[in-house]
Amino acid sequence: MKEFLTTAVFKLVVTATAVIQFFLATPKQTVTPPSPIHLPQIAEVQQIPEVVLPDPFSVLSPENFQVENIPREKFFPLIPKKVTSRQNSVPQVATSKPQILDPRLHGWDLTNAKIAPAVVNIFCTLQTGNIIRTSTGSGVVIDPRGVILTNAHIAQYLLLADTTTNPKTNCTIRSGNPAKGNLSAKLLYISPAWMSEHGGDLLNPSPVGTGEYDYALLLETGNAHPFSPLADENENTDSGEDTILAGYPSPFTSLSSRDNLSFLSVLTQIEKTQGFRGNGNDLLYFGGSLLAERGSSGGPVINEDGKVLGILVTATPGITVASRESRAISASYIQKDFREENGTSIQEFLSGDLNTARANFMNQYGNSLGARLLQNFN
Repeated sequence: MKEFLTTAVFKLVVTATAVIQFFLATPKQTVTPPSPIHLPQIAEVQQIPEVVLPDPFSVLSPENFQVENIPREKFFPLIPKKVTSRQNSVPQVATSKPQILDPRLHGWDLTNAKIAPAVVNIFCTLQTGNIIRTSTGSGVVIDPRGVILTNAHIAQYLLLADTTTNPKTNCTIRSGNPAKGNLSAKLLYISPAWMSEHGGDLLNPSPVGTGEYDYALLLETGNAHPFSPLADENENTDSGEDTILAGYPSPFTSLSSRDNLSFLSVLTQIEKTQGFRGNGNDLLYFGGSLLAERGSSGGPVINEDGKVLGILVTATPGITVASRESRAISASYIQKDFREENGTSIQEFLSGDLNTARANFMNQYGNSLGARLLQNFN
């Protein structure tokens, strides 16, 4: 019995020694840690770095579109919007039809239900030869006669359509969930300052900008449209202010994606503000959300009263939407810059006959700004 135990212990020691030698002899595999992703530093007051305009023709690959760890926001249900047929004339006097809302809604849910029908998708195609490029963005109706506030880098395609038939450009205004409709619009106003700086970037797959001057007005054809009014210049846009961000985000921009774009809105906060020329609230900063995505540009920033505090304009790079930072230009900045550029307020510009206002703008700027865009094809 003693010999049997001695033999068993000896075999156990030999086996353990063999296992230890095996692991010691096996070469260790080294794992190279992933390279860190470097995002632009938070802009100082003195200088605003240029960041990505999230609606160029290039698209994100599917494996790079991830949604995770998105902080503090409420995702509202997708609210369907009825799309009605409209005539091809632009009425000069119109009132928005009253909405029938669920009486159980209150607070931000009620605000979201009110503003959802005013948010539109702007889908454009640009054909050169056998190549068809697509671009999608967002906008918000700010006047019941069909005036849409959006970004200049979205509206430039409507300027191109007004300028030439070669290349062939077509833009449609859509709404609903998913976005539907085939409504037309014309350029009412685009910032000449933005066109001067960025008009040569039309075909750039990765355009960048600070958001300065990046706004425009479109005139949609048709009947009265639900709208969200532009906030006053002194409306509160302080850090910590609760807001709704809304739009039609789309990680993939193609003809096939056109029929699958849905309205999305989130409740979030203004993280900080910044001025283009020193202190101010020209730029509004927001943390990561599903609105930090292509297609959201031109989408509104809304306060609880349903007023438009600004429009989304740029986003920092990031593999996930949670790691990106969205920026919007404020309504106060847009109104201030419009007045400095034109010597009149947006309200005065929109107070008269809109077709006349459009004709006057195109007569003054149409040819020169259109020629700036055509240089992209030389």
